[in-house]
Amino acid sequence: MLDVDRLLLYLARKGALSKEIEISTIKMAEETGSTQQTMSRKMIELSEKGLIERSASTKGVRVRLSSEGAAYLKSLYAGLEGIFTEKSKTIIGKVKSGLGEGAYYMSQDCYVREFESKLGMKPFPGTLNLNVSPADFMAFSSGEERVYISGFETKSRSFGGLIAYKSKVNGIYSAIIVPDRTSHKKDTIELISQTYFRRKFKLKDGDEVGIEPWDTK
Repeated sequence: MLDVDRLLLYLARKGALSKEIEISTIKMAEETGSTQQTMSRKMIELSEKGLIERSASTKGVRVRLSSEGAAYLKSLYAGLEGIFTEKSKTIIGKVKSGLGEGAYYMSQDCYVREFESKLGMKPFPGTLNLNVSPADFMAFSSGEERVYISGFETKSRSFGGLIAYKSKVNGIYSAIIVPDRTSHKKDTIELISQTYFRRKFKLKDGDEVGIEPWDTK
């Protein structure tokens, strides 16, 4: 079966990582041990996911990996490198001020119940915003358990779900949360915990914080 990872890697090896290439789906199918029908379907799937940019040509298709596709391959590389070189998964983030919305969202009863049930914590009503390297975060999250926190609706509005990664800061249990809907750029993550980190560690904007995966062993 031809999966997304294999097809992106194949296209990158053909040169589509740095430039637009022209190739037929028949040739792609032959070289990957697939069928033309499956190849065409997978190319459409990659395009819909925003991982490639493609257009029809007289020879078949013009294709190039998008910035998202390149980032996806880099995340795979970072994850594999971490496994085989046994590098530390600690990431360093710099404290930054948010918009003050964290307290509002963390105080919603439905979220609180989900956090208590799935993460075993009742978070402090607020989030710690950190600037991080997107590549470092992808390496950190690769292979870690993804805990999905469900969204919900009230009479006035809907609240999106989010993915949480269990973590620790100076040995204190925490979680990195990645909302389905967010105004943050890719270099910003949010950290939740029962502990008010800003007060406990006397943090101010620009201070560095080390985050490690939570190890229950």
